[in-house]
Amino acid sequence: MVRSLAFCLALAFLTPPAQAATAKEIKEVAQEMVCLCGDCNRESLATCICTSFAVPQREHIGQLLDRGKSRQEIIDEYVSTYG
Repeated sequence: MVRSLAFCLALAFLTPPAQAATAKEIKEVAQEMVCLCGDCNRESLATCICTSFAVPQREHIGQLLDRGKSRQEIIDEYVSTYG
């Protein structure tokens, strides 16, 4: 039991901390998609400033990147969801 706990603690300290996705990484993915807010002229999701769709979707892209999803996996997920 003590060995298991010691092993788990050692593993926790040896595992590098996850890095949050940068704004640049998020925009690199978002530039491949268009905003679907309905208020803009289908601007790039990377540049649209609407708070109803673009901002939350960029935050979602950041969360997916943080979880280790690749650019292509995220794009594929969006295509599957939104067409």
